[in-house]
Amino acid sequence: SNKYFDPCHESSSAIVDNAAAAAAASQPQLHRNTHSTTKTTSTTTKERIAQYHANLVSPPPSILKNKSRNPTSPSPSPSSPVARTSIATATTQDSSEMKDHGGNNEDAYAGDGRPTHPFLEASLISKILFIWPYQLMNKKKKGDKNAPAIKESDLPNVLDQDTSEENLRKFQELWQAEKDRAAKVAERAKAKAAAAASGSNGDKGGRGKGDIPVVLPKGAYPSLHRAIITDFFSTMWFVQPFMCASSAAKLVQALALGYLLQSFEADAEDLDEKAKGKGYLWAGILVLSGFVVLMEHHHVFFWTWRKGMQYRIASIAAIYDKSLRLKSTSTTDQLLPSSSTGGKSSTTSATASSGKIVNIATNDVERFLLASLFASYIIWAPLQSFAILGLGWHVIGWSFAAGFGVLIFILVPLQLWLSKKFAMLRTKIAAITDERVTLVSQAVSGVRVMKMAGWEDNFEDRIAKIRKAETDQIERVNRYRALNEAIFYVSNVTTSVLVFLIHVGSGGVLTPRNVFTTMVLMNVAQLEITKHLSLAVMGVSECWVSIGRIQKFLESPELEINPEVPLICDDNPEAALQISNATCHWNGSGTRSSSATVSSSNSVSDNGSADVSEMDTTGLVVAVNDVNLDFDMSQLTCIIGEVGSGKSALIQMLAGELPLSKGALKRKAGTSLAYAPQDPWIMDGTVKENILLGRPYDEDTYERIIVACGLSVDFAQLRDGEDTIVGDRGVQLSGGQRARIALARAFYRDADILLLDDPLSAVDSKVGRLLFYSAIIDLGINRGKCVILVTHQHQFIGSHRCIMMKMGQVACVGSYQECVSASDGKMNFATQNNETDEVSPQDRGDGDKKPSADTETIQVAQKKVTGDQDDQKEQSLVGTVRMETFLSYLKAMPGGVYMGIFMF
Repeated sequence: SNKYFDPCHESSSAIVDNAAAAAAASQPQLHRNTHSTTKTTSTTTKERIAQYHANLVSPPPSILKNKSRNPTSPSPSPSSPVARTSIATATTQDSSEMKDHGGNNEDAYAGDGRPTHPFLEASLISKILFIWPYQLMNKKKKGDKNAPAIKESDLPNVLDQDTSEENLRKFQELWQAEKDRAAKVAERAKAKAAAAASGSNGDKGGRGKGDIPVVLPKGAYPSLHRAIITDFFSTMWFVQPFMCASSAAKLVQALALGYLLQSFEADAEDLDEKAKGKGYLWAGILVLSGFVVLMEHHHVFFWTWRKGMQYRIASIAAIYDKSLRLKSTSTTDQLLPSSSTGGKSSTTSATASSGKIVNIATNDVERFLLASLFASYIIWAPLQSFAILGLGWHVIGWSFAAGFGVLIFILVPLQLWLSKKFAMLRTKIAAITDERVTLVSQAVSGVRVMKMAGWEDNFEDRIAKIRKAETDQIERVNRYRALNEAIFYVSNVTTSVLVFLIHVGSGGVLTPRNVFTTMVLMNVAQLEITKHLSLAVMGVSECWVSIGRIQKFLESPELEINPEVPLICDDNPEAALQISNATCHWNGSGTRSSSATVSSSNSVSDNGSADVSEMDTTGLVVAVNDVNLDFDMSQLTCIIGEVGSGKSALIQMLAGELPLSKGALKRKAGTSLAYAPQDPWIMDGTVKENILLGRPYDEDTYERIIVACGLSVDFAQLRDGEDTIVGDRGVQLSGGQRARIALARAFYRDADILLLDDPLSAVDSKVGRLLFYSAIIDLGINRGKCVILVTHQHQFIGSHRCIMMKMGQVACVGSYQECVSASDGKMNFATQNNETDEVSPQDRGDGDKKPSADTETIQVAQKKVTGDQDDQKEQSLVGTVRMETFLSYLKAMPGGVYMGIFMF
């Protein structure tokens, strides 16, 4: 019912690792406009972007501490204003605390008390035979038999090349190199077209070259597929010789087995001493070939699987990185032209919903594992097949070619068709899963409204219907998988019998040598072609779809950061903000018409105004329209209006969350800005960590803000006071507590400009008076701050400046009486005069002194409880697995316990 607050205008949840993403799948959708932030004009835009980007995977020590407390909980979602600035401002602490926890340097491991990674100290033999993991796996229990053999402190940190930071850096370099390559191709194509156009104009005097449309080749668009394929084969080249040696060893094994059996046929007296020794020779070759295959299999799988894990980690980190720069409101922006859409502009929406991002970061990234594991078989399986064909022809004759032809021309195409079906169904399942997870997230986030309106059955039916469609597609995929497995197990016997029938029918004789050699060759061909090659095609095809989805997300429109233009304060030295003819849209900032000649879609002039010449705003939803306002320091400005009138949109524009489509926004040089949203963002940490958010702790300032925001009483009620872990998204806090924590966070930033989006709506009248007089007035206005307050509590406006919004426009600026007169009878003075009593000294507190009673309460509440009492921590059991556990697994199988025992 509110077009200015469309519930679909959601942003991504931050994904740090797979466990965090999986946990976030069952949580409410996150909004980027639910954070507090501090923005300063003392640094340039590029410096701020570089600052948050440099600290992207190295969060503040307080956040690192919180993650170590509850590693399975989602990381705080930074897809909000706090993501781009507060994480950066949290780096004011000593940089020595931000050491890399994944490096190969042993000093890095000694710093946190964890043991050195065994792979670093392993010898060559240990690495070849995989002995190095036993150092960790072979830990013995001492004392209590129920004590865990391996504790978390026994686990070493990951190697540097496996960390998120390192893999994100490589991924970004890889993607940037691909974009640079595509840009060069596009430049060459444009130059070639321009040269052709100039030559044509010289001969015929026709149209100018700027009027001739340039058709760019497909290679002129960046492709994440091309970048990853190039990187994989350039970094995994060393496994190719091992696979070549393994392919040769498998063929040698088949020949050695045949000659070994042939050596058993002849009579011992007919053989000389030299011939007798050949049996041992072929046996030795058989064993040596098996050892080569064994070593190749495990080492190639180890390195390729590790490479797939690195791609997976890099993709999750890149998704997290991208979520920092997504728009908080737009979900219908068109994507840029890319190779994933065949070089054409995609008309699908760039939905930044938490459900879609969670699905990409949990399901799509897993496709890298299978693809990396078997991708090399796309090259080696066909080469090995030709070698098998030649060797089989030599051993048993042309009949081998007949059976091999059945394998190649019937069974392999059938499996290729199945692989294509897997890729097609994978695309359908991913789309259905996106829809289901998004709907579940919306149901959880709006559970209160859903319960009050009685929509539980409707939501349950919708979710069940989508889940039914999803499971139907999954069952269809499983049927194709079963057919694929059946073909694998049948192909060997079928082709071998066919070869032997043709060989005997053509007058050939079967001997142990040619029978067993042929069966081994067919077994190798079946394994390589119908198993490894089919898995390679299936894995690569599914990964191809996933990479396209990841690229589509990475190319989603980002928040357009307008360059900050200093406000010249010659006429009014107290001026803090100035808005001139500002217009913003919820779903974009406008696109230029096809006849536009400038390159930027939203250029900004030297004076900070957005250039809207030839701007196409068709289909855009207006959030703020033609606003002209100014705000002064030491002034409280109250923004009022009906629901959906554009109050929060105006605040978001001032915070930089809504990019300007038109007009200019100027801010006084050297001023900082803090934003307390209407829907507070709370990370899974302690109350104190949520307030400080990485900034240095100042006891006097902290306690004064706690008292002013009315949190001292809450600290006395919470189990661990300020050290109470609030749970994921503040699940253990009430709405009023979350609002006051967000307000305290904004005041602790000590910013010059405070943007407060209706913080009084979630508290009762008594607490509201405390917040208004003790926090907003004492800590804000009386200290020279510029406070912009969105509120429906008109009783607090008094003589302060008032701005009334209506349909995204400023309807009135002046006193509350003037706004009432301009409201057409929708407001009156009765609302303002309902509660005009001053707050009592006990409720208000003293902003400059520490009240003794409250201070004692805080000190009592701040007493730390020994031990880790994280309510969100998972419970674990240590000891022998009980028989009931095995029976539960057997009962869950189709057919029950008897079928499980039979299969076992």
